[in-house]
Amino acid sequence: MQLRKAHQLLVGLLQDPANYELHLETHSASIIMSAVYDYDTKPNDPLVSMIRGAMDIIIHAETPDKAAIIDSYPACR
Repeated sequence: MQLRKAHQLLVGLLQDPANYELHLETHSASIIMSAVYDYDTKPNDPLVSMIRGAMDIIIHAETPDKAAIIDSYPACR
């Protein structure tokens, strides 16, 4: 599985080296989804794009003051 995913990564990097960041994100998500959910991702997979978008929203929405609020509740840790 990992060799197949590594091959997909290398092919993507050879075809479009300018989007290396996208290829690396897709590669890591692809390995995790294949190992955990037995889901074989394709290049430009809509599910991977949706997960990437959700992670961007979560990362940008998190601020230090919100983190302090969550840290004050032991059940949220």
